[in-house]
Amino acid sequence: TSNDALQIESDMLAKYYERLVPKELALQAQAQAQELAQLAQGRSRHRSRSRIATVERLLTLTADQKCNIAYRELEETKEVLAKMKHESDHSIRILQATLEEAEFALAEIKKAVNEFERDIGSFAQSKKRSTIVTETLFKYFEDKIHAKEMLIDKLQLKNHAWKMLKAKLHQQLRLVCKGRVAGRNTVITI
Repeated sequence: TSNDALQIESDMLAKYYERLVPKELALQAQAQAQELAQLAQGRSRHRSRSRIATVERLLTLTADQKCNIAYRELEETKEVLAKMKHESDHSIRILQATLEEAEFALAEIKKAVNEFERDIGSFAQSKKRSTIVTETLFKYFEDKIHAKEMLIDKLQLKNHAWKMLKAKLHQQLRLVCKGRVAGRNTVITI
């Protein structure tokens, strides 16, 4: 209906106005509009109608102004949607990475359970002595801990090598940037 359309138009204008005009200017404009409305109520009917028409012309928007406001609202809505899409894509990537990490951890646990069953389970069932089983378990866990420590050391060395490579590449990038900018008498620091 026309009332709904006018309400939507009024809401859009109010939102646009709040974004563009600071609060102090909005209060001043509201006071001026009230003064104009009071001026429109004159003694004479003829004068009153002409003043009301003048006030209404001042308070209504042209089609171009309405189109401009609607276009800006559309652009702002597109920007908000693009930002929301970017944020949701980022959240999805994080959740996918978490899921992959959980699947990898589950696979590692299943692998460890199978290895344990293969190495210890069959041995514990075939041997009757509990001391042999405890010694075997102790050795099994020592071997696993040692393997994990070796993996940690290996990964720390790789990490250190990557950090050194990163520092070297940053240094090269600084030199390249300084070389390019040297002709312009400006220095870029990274």
